[in-house]
Parts: sequence; C-alpha cells; structure tokens
Amino acid sequence: MRTHHLRLPRRAALVTALGACLWGGIVVSAVPCVAQDAPVVTLEDVLRMALERSARVQIARRDVDARDGQRIEAAEPFDTLVAGSLAGTRQNSFVAGTTLPSTRTESMVYGGAAQKRLRSGIIVAPQFQVTGASAFQHGSVDFGQAQVRVDVVVPLMKDRGGAISAAPARSAGYEREASALRLRHAQAETVLAAAAAYWEYLAARGRLDVFRSAEARAQRMVEETRELVAAEERTTADLTQVLGNLAAKRASRISAEQGVIDAWHQLAQTASLTIAEALTPRAPATPFPETSAAAPGRTLDQLVSQALMLRQDLAAAEREVQAARALVEGARSDLDDRLDLTLSGGYQGRMIGRGLDRLLSPFYRDVPGLDASAQVRYEVAPQRSGARGRFLQQEAVAESRRIAQADLSRQIAIQVPVAVAACEHGQASLEAARDAVEKLETTVQNEIRKFRLGMSTLFDVLLSEDSLTSARLTEIQGQQSHAVAIASLRFQTGALVQFQGKDPLVRVAALLTPQ
Repeated sequence: MRTHHLRLPRRAALVTALGACLWGGIVVSAVPCVAQDAPVVTLEDVLRMALERSARVQIARRDVDARDGQRIEAAEPFDTLVAGSLAGTRQNSFVAGTTLPSTRTESMVYGGAAQKRLRSGIIVAPQFQVTGASAFQHGSVDFGQAQVRVDVVVPLMKDRGGAISAAPARSAGYEREASALRLRHAQAETVLAAAAAYWEYLAARGRLDVFRSAEARAQRMVEETRELVAAEERTTADLTQVLGNLAAKRASRISAEQGVIDAWHQLAQTASLTIAEALTPRAPATPFPETSAAAPGRTLDQLVSQALMLRQDLAAAEREVQAARALVEGARSDLDDRLDLTLSGGYQGRMIGRGLDRLLSPFYRDVPGLDASAQVRYEVAPQRSGARGRFLQQEAVAESRRIAQADLSRQIAIQVPVAVAACEHGQASLEAARDAVEKLETTVQNEIRKFRLGMSTLFDVLLSEDSLTSARLTEIQGQQSHAVAIASLRFQTGALVQFQGKDPLVRVAALLTPQ
C-alpha cells in the first residue's frame, strides 16, 4: 500500500507506513518456507548419506577387516600339521671270501603323522608307519609290520591351560570385538555430527529469513520516508536515520547469506556429499523438534545405567582391557618352569606272507596288545630376563587400558547429567524466547500507537523492531540448541543408533525426542 497521495498528517502518514512495513504482507518465520518444486534435503537423507559415505566409518570398517586378519593369523599355532612319507629300497649283499650266494633285500615303507595343538595347551600327535619287506637268498621270505602310536603332551606349569600358546589368539579375538564396537561408536558419532550440521543449516536459513524480512521492512520504511520528505512532511534527519537502519539491516542480511553458505558446506562435508551435490544447495525440509518432547521419561540414575550398558565405546574399552589381560596371563605363565606330562599309547602288528596284503594286514593281524608309557619332564630356565621384561610391558599396557576404561566410565556418568540439564534448560530457554517474541510483537504495535499519539519517537519504533528481530534470532538459536541437546542426550545414553546385526538403524524420531 502506498500512502504518499493520501495527504495525511505527517506523523499519521509515517505511522501508516510503519504499519504497512511491519505487518503488511511480510511473513516472518524461524523456519524458511520451501517451495514444493524446490530441491529439498531431509534429516533422514543427511543421516543416510553420512553413514554410507563417511570416510571415518569406512576406515573403521576396514579396521574391523584388519582385526579379522590378525585374529586368523593368531590362530596359526592351532592349525593341524600333517606329514606323510613313502620310501622303497633294494639292497644286495654277499659274504666276502665265501662261495655263499648273495642276498637281496627289498622293502617299502610308508607312514604318516599329524600334530594338533589344542587351545588348552595340550598337544596331540598321532603317527603310524608300515614296512613291507622281502628277503631273497635260497628262497623268499616276505613279511609286513605296522606301528601305530598316539602321543599326548599336557603342560602342567608353563602354558597350562594354553596361557601362552592361546594368549595371542584370545587377545586378537577381543581386539576384533573392540574394533567392531569402535565401528558402531564411529557410526553414532557420525550421526550426531550430521544431525548437528543439519540443525545448524536449518538455523542459518532461519536467521537469513529473519534478516531478509528486517531488510525488507527497512527498505519500505526508507521509500515511505523519502516520499514524506519530498512532500515536506518529514525532515532529512529522519531519512538519514532510516537509511542508516537500512544499511545495518543489509549488512546483517549479507552476513547471514554467508552464514547459510558456510552452514551448507559444513553439512556437505559432514554428510560426505559429492562435489556436484555440494555445489547445489537444498532447502531443509525437516523442522526443529517440538519443545513438548524435551523432558526425558527416565530418572537420572536410569539414564546413567543405560549409558553404561549401551555405550559402544565403553564396551570397546572393556574388550581392549580383556585383550591386554590375556597377554598378561601368557607373559605370567612364561615365567614358570616347564613341567610336561607325556602320555603315549599304541600297538604293533605284523604278518608273514607275500602280496600287497602285507602292507595293510599288519594294522589288525597278530597284534599282541597295546603299548603305553608315561613320562614327566621338568625343565628349569634360570635366566628369565626376557620373559620378565615382556610381563612388565604387558602388565603396564593392561593397567593403562584399565585406567582409560575407568576414566571413560566416569566421564559418561558425568556427561549424562550434563546432557539432561541441557535438554531441560534448552526447553526452558526456548519457551522464554518464544514468550519474548510474543511480547515484543505486542511492544512494536504499542510503540506504533504511541508514535501516532506523539508519545514516542521514530527511534523508539526502530529500537523495538530491533529488539523483536533479536528475539526471533534468539528463538532460532534456542530451537537449534534444543535439537542438538536432544541428539546429544541420545548419544550420551547410547540410544542414538540401534543395530540390527551389523547394520545401523537410525530413526529420525530418535532425534526429535529424548525418550
């Protein structure tokens, strides 16, 4: 509406202009309006892209693969070793200085052996050997013989229970579990960072919207004042004042535009967008959470207990302590003397006869009975400087990890109450900011009425409008802080990301309510 042709009194004309500028068709919103055909990005889109593309998550996933390889490598001492042999001989001999005929002996020997170290430290070693022979002199004598034996070595001191031999494999298994838990924690941190970047981008768009509206109102005020000055109904001092106000609003708007650019590129970095995607900004489509969802539904003790149970980084630290302790037990066992019990059992069989059957029948023919033996071997190692040094090193590593795990547990127990307080204060602050906006809107209307009655100045009107703009910015900041506080509380209590097998599951609703 243009007012210069109505020839109202100059104060009433300016009041009409101010009313048109402040309330005439200019929509001010903390959340930017998004056209239906404009490209948009939702919070769900951001979280999905961040989890799929994050370099940190991919590196953590590769670390899990590497730990898998280390775990497999550490199990090498428990691989079954198998060996086989086959030999054939022919030997001619004669008695020197006599006329006795020469003797020829032919033989074939084959056998096999295996060795398996169990994770309990026990070694099982079965073996067999079969000999088939023929002796020729005046006639032919053919026979076969088989020997079958199983040796079992049981460590009674050093390496008892597989403390030494199984320690690297046990430690590698715990390290692999810790790596998988670290991957989950990296995914949770990625979700938190992506959500915070999204809320910052949404807030930056909201701030720009507020500054654009303030600049538009200031621009219309300048146009109306310039017309009133031309009609000699206002002084040039009033025009100078509103021009300065417009320049200040324009500077704030330009700064807010740069803020939107910075926030978008930070979001693009966090969500690992491609270069083409980063160069095409999108409007945020997921609004800020409501304040009614700001109070967690559990007591503080329950939330702390939940955090200590669900935090993946704490679980990973516990696995790392277990991995170090496994190596400590191995190093401690290495300080002991060696005392092994060896048990052997087997039999021998033989047969007389020709043919290939003599290479098989001795396994079950003419077996006189089972042979058995037991042996105890004690070995003293007087010099144990190397073993002692390894034990001290491993014990120091284990203690360092235990201290780190305990400190992380302490930090979590402290961070949860802080996150709860942030949610509570964020809600209270946001409600206060909204109340301030509502009251300052009324204040601006009152200042216009007072200006109309000659009880206020143009400066007072502009000051009340600036206060309203500041309150709206504070409301946006409160919405952002409130949203980040909810995500942070979810993260601190381990409830931000759920897992179905290896796949992370993030519900957007989890970022809109702390319950």
